[in-house]
Amino acid sequence: MKIAIVDDMHRDRICMVSYIKKYFSTRNVPYEIVEFSSGEEFLDQFVKDDYDLIFLDIYMKQKDGMETAREIYQKDPNVSIVFQSTSDEFGVASYAVHALYYLLKPYSEEEFIQAMDKYQQQKGFEEPVLDFVSERAEIQLEYHNIYFLDTIKRKTAIHTKDYVFLTSSTFSEISDILLKDRRFLMCRRGVLVNMEAIEKVESEMFRLKNGERVPLHLRNKSKIKQEYLSFMTERMHLQE
Repeated sequence: MKIAIVDDMHRDRICMVSYIKKYFSTRNVPYEIVEFSSGEEFLDQFVKDDYDLIFLDIYMKQKDGMETAREIYQKDPNVSIVFQSTSDEFGVASYAVHALYYLLKPYSEEEFIQAMDKYQQQKGFEEPVLDFVSERAEIQLEYHNIYFLDTIKRKTAIHTKDYVFLTSSTFSEISDILLKDRRFLMCRRGVLVNMEAIEKVESEMFRLKNGERVPLHLRNKSKIKQEYLSFMTERMHLQE
């Protein structure tokens, strides 16, 4: 799940991040938080289907939250928007962009949870699924079952714990989809690994939980290992 926080008040973004982390600490839901300090900054990189949920402040300098929301809705009417404001005067106007919820600052953790629970009721926190065709069969594979990705005989190989699916979809097509999820890491050209499947970091390899090993890019191995360490550190903090 990918969440954006668009707010020009740094302290309010910090508060929201802490609430989100605490909310998901008891839920087995992979997520990513991206912060933006203005509507312009967010819209400059926003593309359809990139975000699941957007927390959007209304009173911001230059482009305000309502104007930003209208542009978001034009590009992606399916994304969920939760407004945040120090005033309730835009409550009615928020319906025009099909806002999910309206948080009145300063809001409590309980009010935040109500907004998240409403999202769960409407959209749910389902594990992402990769759709592809293998040996003429349509396959739906939940992300947590994917260990790593590489190529075998000019076909993309999707490795699970004890099975390998071959598909004619290109490596770049599938890796571009999976890389939107924080769990996946490109460890060398043509090899993508699910960091949740890693059991041990070796000198030039990642050893996976099923005993398989995936090679690291030799020149960038320190950077790749650091990325994995950062991922694991984030996960440990969520359990605190």
